[in-house]
Amino acid sequence: MPVWPDSFQRFLKPLATDDSSACSGFWVGFSGGLDSLVLLHWLVQWRDQFAPHLPIAALHVHHGLSPNADAWAEFCQKVCASLQVPLQVERVQVRNQGDGIEDAARVARYQVYQRYCAANSWLLLGHHADDQLETLLMRLRRGTGLAGLAGMRAQRWLDPSRNIRIGRPLLEVSRQQLADWADAQGWLAGRDWVEDESNQDVRYERNWWRQYLLPLLESQFPGVRAPLLRSRARLQADAEALQWLVAERLAQCEQPNLWPLGASTCLQLNAVNKLPAFLHLYLLRAWLASHGCLPGDEAVLRDLWRSMEAAEDRQPLVRLGSWQVRRHRGLLYLLPAQLPEILVWPLREVLPASMNWAGGALLISPVLQSALQKHAQWQLLPAAGLASGCVIRMVGRPAKRLSQLWQERGVPLWLRDLWPVLANPDGIILVAGLAVSADSGLDVADLSWQCAEPVAPKVIEDSE
Repeated sequence: MPVWPDSFQRFLKPLATDDSSACSGFWVGFSGGLDSLVLLHWLVQWRDQFAPHLPIAALHVHHGLSPNADAWAEFCQKVCASLQVPLQVERVQVRNQGDGIEDAARVARYQVYQRYCAANSWLLLGHHADDQLETLLMRLRRGTGLAGLAGMRAQRWLDPSRNIRIGRPLLEVSRQQLADWADAQGWLAGRDWVEDESNQDVRYERNWWRQYLLPLLESQFPGVRAPLLRSRARLQADAEALQWLVAERLAQCEQPNLWPLGASTCLQLNAVNKLPAFLHLYLLRAWLASHGCLPGDEAVLRDLWRSMEAAEDRQPLVRLGSWQVRRHRGLLYLLPAQLPEILVWPLREVLPASMNWAGGALLISPVLQSALQKHAQWQLLPAAGLASGCVIRMVGRPAKRLSQLWQERGVPLWLRDLWPVLANPDGIILVAGLAVSADSGLDVADLSWQCAEPVAPKVIEDSE
């Protein structure tokens, strides 16, 4: 009977269930290195004994950065064939966007993982206790906060919309334990796994810690790894406690986003400012993180908060990678960095009852669907496509320009050009959900633009 570390079994035991909505199977990020090789072997043995209904597949990302990359892919294919595990080898082009080749390779790797992993599945990675310790020291050197010092998590989301999680069953297992197991299998003498030559290159920070400083620490303080890892575990517990406490306060400072585009909640500046100042950045970070936006640098958060507290007549905008933050009437809104473009839409065909419009849901009533078939010159277009000074004449009210309507209804600046409008050559017929012309025969509710939670940009939370 195979013998695995207790932590490995504890991690996997809850997943040995027949409920496919809890776990439909495993994908293994398989580089062919010692850690992923042992992980794959252990996982197959565990599955065969406790959960034979769960499929296992492996993913090997061919980065093309080493002259040995083809040989590594061939090795992975041989291993998977011997274990009867399906393997997908995916070649990627690594593009350095200014954050270094390591980060670029990691981004490319995770894009592959997101593309292949099936709904309700787990992506298992071979990070071990030594990786965790190196991550702690790297983040300490960079000046990170409590959440960063907590290190890599044993599990986190890869894609919450499809219920795909990342799991790290080896985080409490040292590399020496992995090597000891490999030695027991007769692998150690022949180094029967992939050895990436770049792991010896101390120009990469992680390698410098691994090759130089950690051995120096251990020579001066034998057994230093264990207390350092205990400190990391305590930091992680503290980070989780802080997150729980902040979440309770955050709920008091949020309100639903009633506008069609952006994250589902807004942050109320006044509510935050009523709380002690030391909580402000924690609340801001927690609100951003709840929607998939993770600014790592505290200086970025401070600049963001300072910008959002600008004078009332200002329209602050701060970009955070794939996101932007704006303020409107005392509320902070989280929006995609690139707002969608909408083209003029001639109504030559029957429109569906619901359709996507600039990140929101455009709802069209049966009455309007019927009316559209009778009026060939009607167009559905964004407000930006209207002539300057175009007006709408509502029942019992004077004609209004759109600029007046926006101000009266409190429409945020970023939505005004995108707002769906039904018009003909003579003028505006209906402004979705806001106004309808007196002689249209329609109701304002016949066309509405409603909030739809956007898909969060894909983020990589750890720097492994």
